[in-house]
Amino acid sequence: MKKIIIIACIIITGLANNSLKAETFLSRDEVDTAPYFEGFTDRLVYFYPPIARRAGIEGRVIVDLLVDFTGTVTRVTILREEPEGWHFGEAALHVFTGLQGIPATVNGEPVSCILRVPVDFRIRR
Repeated sequence: MKKIIIIACIIITGLANNSLKAETFLSRDEVDTAPYFEGFTDRLVYFYPPIARRAGIEGRVIVDLLVDFTGTVTRVTILREEPEGWHFGEAALHVFTGLQGIPATVNGEPVSCILRVPVDFRIRR
């Protein structure tokens, strides 16, 4: 019985240490290189809100991205959306949620990072 309890404690402790690593996000100022995402501008065009496109409205959204040590965006937080009511925030969520890129690094090692990004939705003329 004691062996089973000790093994369970080791497994739970190991899981707790891994979740701590996954939940520790460094700021942009604390990393050597920021996360990088190729081709996300194509996603901006794809997810441009149709109602705003038809009305000729352009917008800007400020988002915080939590990017884990694999380079995957795990959380998107909308901080500001201008102009409101045209669904640009919702479009930014679609653009970034689950996006896979190159992770931030410190001393050449991948790390999790929080990144504040301005996203400009512009109509190509």
